[in-house]
Amino acid sequence: MRVERPLLLLLAALTAGCADPEAFVDTGYTNVPAIEKPVDPVLLKGSLEICFSDKTPWAEVEALAAERCASHGLKSAIEGTWRWQCRVSSPHLAQVSCYDPEMLWPDGSKVNPFDRRQVANWERQTGKKAKPHNFMTGQQAPAPVEAPPAVPPAPEAPAAPALGT
Repeated sequence: MRVERPLLLLLAALTAGCADPEAFVDTGYTNVPAIEKPVDPVLLKGSLEICFSDKTPWAEVEALAAERCASHGLKSAIEGTWRWQCRVSSPHLAQVSCYDPEMLWPDGSKVNPFDRRQVANWERQTGKKAKPHNFMTGQQAPAPVEAPPAVPPAPEAPAAPALGT
């Protein structure tokens, strides 16, 4: 059986139209199944990318950006949007930077609070001390909580009876 090309295109258009218009944070594409939880993109580069569709309300995109940045004590700023740069169901991409409103360069541009060099230069130029948004500014990360052993230790063997009595 041969499928006609117009029918195939119509089928693809119909299934894409049924997609959920909910926005999401793009953590990158991989064809290998993830074994570990993906790293928060805000911690890696001080910004994130949100995928959304034409049907997604813009307020939802802004709310998602504000929520993700606020989890680190930061404000969000949408730097730009690009069409057709994400998944088929949510094809558009919004680039969001997370910043501390107190950490601005003299020209008004934002300091990336997750870039050690930018933070050190900003502290040197302004004489102010940066808040520890990700433990990169001299604060130490809290000690990890030790998990209980996966296998309980074996009980001690009973003492052997004395021989020759």
